[in-house]
Amino acid sequence: MSEPATTLVFEVTRDDLVAFNAWYLQHDPAHRRHHLAVRWGGAVALALLGVGAWWLLGGEPKALVLVASLVGGHLLLINRHLDRLARRMVHRQLDGQDTRGLLCTHTLEITDEGLRESNELHDNLVPWTAPFEVRPAAEDQVMLSPEPGQVHVINRFRVQAGDLDAFLTQVRQRAATARHAWMHGE
Repeated sequence: MSEPATTLVFEVTRDDLVAFNAWYLQHDPAHRRHHLAVRWGGAVALALLGVGAWWLLGGEPKALVLVASLVGGHLLLINRHLDRLARRMVHRQLDGQDTRGLLCTHTLEITDEGLRESNELHDNLVPWTAPFEVRPAAEDQVMLSPEPGQVHVINRFRVQAGDLDAFLTQVRQRAATARHAWMHGE
């Protein structure tokens, strides 16, 4: 029988953070509502302007083809534009801040007390009773959020030591056991 996976060492790069944030903006409910409003609001506005122009031009059929082309083009291009805009925004944010402790090698360690995260600047312990969340993120990435406001973006290809899947299984089990014990006063 093998030992449980208790340590994970991984690198976080600028590209990882950009990809994760672009993915997050597409999947966050608040941003999705905004994205839908921009996409469909723009399409409706273009359609109304086009129908108004069609009416002013005396109902020329060519105008309806132009309207359909404008609305279709808007719907096809808006997703790509919003994704590029999100990526550019993350690059600008990273350009304006000290990224030591963020873009570096991170070590996560499972201890009896909780999950310990350390890197060149930080050493932090999150107790197992915290609301851990683990879910797939951008392509080949996993999001591990031990508590609100703290997210570890782990790219499968940047794991330097440890077994990511076995490690995440241990984190889920430890967190679930601790929450269960806490909720039942054990």
